[in-house]
Amino acid sequence: MMLSDVPNLFFSMGYFNASWTLRVEVTCRYVGRLLNFMDRQSYSHCVPRAPADVKAKDQPAMTSGYVLRNFKNMPKESAADP
Repeated sequence: MMLSDVPNLFFSMGYFNASWTLRVEVTCRYVGRLLNFMDRQSYSHCVPRAPADVKAKDQPAMTSGYVLRNFKNMPKESAADP
């Protein structure tokens, strides 16, 4: 996963309600493909940009108190599929 407007930063978090490694594996495979593509094209950086009309999810996947208290400061994901 990448953060909007932050160049060349990749990070991975597992699912909250399933095997943690499922999402990590998918993310790492994507990052590997992207880095190989960038190398073939001689690109030095990539910067994800979310369209202005993309809406973030209103509620987190977890309902733990520490997540709910800090949800406004956490990275957001789109409410719609890509």
